[in-house]
Amino acid sequence: MVVAPQYVMLTLTPLEAQRFLLASLIYWFKFRNSNANRIFLTAILLSSCIHTVYMPYKGYQTITVSQQVYEKVKKKAEKESKSVSSYVGEILACYMEADEKLSRYAPFIELFGFEGNSVILRDHKINRVVDVYLHEKQLYCAHDESKDCMHISFCFALPQVRRVIRG
Repeated sequence: MVVAPQYVMLTLTPLEAQRFLLASLIYWFKFRNSNANRIFLTAILLSSCIHTVYMPYKGYQTITVSQQVYEKVKKKAEKESKSVSSYVGEILACYMEADEKLSRYAPFIELFGFEGNSVILRDHKINRVVDVYLHEKQLYCAHDESKDCMHISFCFALPQVRRVIRG
């Protein structure tokens, strides 16, 4: 009776793959006289090399970020006990949802940028650039001379502004 070998698929980091390769080579040199061990070891080495290549899973894409950004995201993800991938996915999904809502409810307002303690908006309805200032954790619209207008509401919907206000 012939029993088919069972395989276990491993996804290894490059450091884990190096350690595994080193341990496997040491094992192979100790027991190199056995043909079964050679065949088994060769299969393991080949499979470990194949699975250390970082390719996205089916239905996923790879995004490249700087090492500095990755380290910041990794720390935040660890604080929330999440993987970096799931944490980044959630952040991007929240950002896209906010952007979608903003474009649906205020399609005539667009974020132009940030300068100091102000948010610069472009209002296509009145065809003007509008400054919204942050002063003592309160927003003030220079155009409407108000603390409660569409421009202020737009700013409150921006994650960057909410983060600054929360402190």
